[in-house]
Amino acid sequence: MQDIKTILELIKTDSSVMDVERDGLSLVSLLLEIAEADIESEDGRQAVETIERIRNANNNTTRIAATFSRRLASVGMAAYSAKMYSAAEIAYRIIAESGDTSAKNNYAYMIRRHEIAAPSNRDHVLALRVLQEGVKEGDAFSLVNTALVFALMLGDDESWHLADSIFERLSGFGGMLVSSWWEDLAKGGDDEGFLVIFFLLRHGKIDNDSVGSIKSIALRLAKSIDGFPEWLAKDYAIETLDDIIECLDDPDFNAILEDFLEKMPCTRESVEEILETVSYLDLWPVYRKLLTDCAALLTLEELVKLKADYKDKFSIPLPGEEE
Repeated sequence: MQDIKTILELIKTDSSVMDVERDGLSLVSLLLEIAEADIESEDGRQAVETIERIRNANNNTTRIAATFSRRLASVGMAAYSAKMYSAAEIAYRIIAESGDTSAKNNYAYMIRRHEIAAPSNRDHVLALRVLQEGVKEGDAFSLVNTALVFALMLGDDESWHLADSIFERLSGFGGMLVSSWWEDLAKGGDDEGFLVIFFLLRHGKIDNDSVGSIKSIALRLAKSIDGFPEWLAKDYAIETLDDIIECLDDPDFNAILEDFLEKMPCTRESVEEILETVSYLDLWPVYRKLLTDCAALLTLEELVKLKADYKDKFSIPLPGEEE
């Protein structure tokens, strides 16, 4: 029996052996082993060449995809995770050509995010065409990817309305199914992840999310996504301290609170709003706002009580006070 390593080297260098099988191991299977090794060794250029050989190993890509779809998908995901986007694209396209919805989603996802090699293919027309069958089938990932094509690639007001309506028609199960992928994106700071979680929360497809409340996410998106529509942001605007308290469990709560208090005008109306909050919540920035910026608007009774409460609740001295 010829050593497998020798066979692998032969396949790499001699395309004339592409149509034969040796010792019961198909050449495609051997090429997949090479591709996996290329990715593990972080050799992106070689991974692309190897996966291209898989495509050329048999003219019938449907047969290849049907036989090796799981391994090809695994190779594609490994390449994508390693940011070897060209290799991932080829792997996904081989499977997608057989009609596989999951591979089509992965390919369209890369088109949307401008991660495929050919700039001419990074457009919404190709992405929508790739997703078309999945949308007809009601596939959740196809629907979400399509909504993101409208929102982030087209971006006009009508397209945002279409994206919103697509999330509305998503089933509850579909919402749960897609949430984990885009939640991980959000945890990595990707605005697209926050946008998907926002829409899922907006339409009740998920009850809550660890990346933030819908109001805090809307606030973030209004700042970070060009063209985020005012009608969406307005629905979840943070206008009062009570709105802020709704974000109490949000990972960014302290930053949101500090930003709001900094912009909050010192008026007697504001003081009364803040006094209402400190009656049931012990929040240091809120006390600081009252006892520094707004101190002149407090009655003597309010000032004495707040200072006493502050000393009981916090060990941090107020600005200008000695420890």
